[in-house]
Amino acid sequence: MPTLGCSVQNCVNNEGGFCGANTIIVDGEEAYTSSQTQCETYRPETLTNAFKAMVNTNFPGEIAQIFSSREEILITPEVECTARNCFYNANNRCEARNIMIVENRENEMKNQCETFLDNH
Repeated sequence: MPTLGCSVQNCVNNEGGFCGANTIIVDGEEAYTSSQTQCETYRPETLTNAFKAMVNTNFPGEIAQIFSSREEILITPEVECTARNCFYNANNRCEARNIMIVENRENEMKNQCETFLDNH
């Protein structure tokens, strides 16, 4: 299973740099650069979004992460991906070993998959 890090601080699923979601969807069907991708699971950190996110929370992963060392990442979601031009996309699943979601450089209210690698 891949490891996933997230530096999008205002996302309801961000748990100290780890993603607490059970499954995330990286969108970018026509993407040729990482800035053209985005995590569709991202939601701004609000009380309403926190309640909505509970249905997609990786509770076993969160508990395992609490009892592990900070260096070991155990809370890793499944990563679905529509970025068909990405080298790591295999049948709409991300096959990268290490995935990083970051804030978009042009718009802090957006995010992007920094792991995206154009396969052309």
